[in-house]
Amino acid sequence: MKQLRTFKKVLWRVPTLHWLGEFISCCHDLAIEVFDTFLEKI
Repeated sequence: MKQLRTFKKVLWRVPTLHWLGEFISCCHDLAIEVFDTFLEKI
């Protein structure tokens, strides 16, 4: 568990990976919203 925390800290220090993480989070949230809307229309 401690290793994972250290790993995350290292990831957050790398700008590109930090940006990629943010990008994936945004896409993930967007995908869920689109999926929910899609299900409502059926």
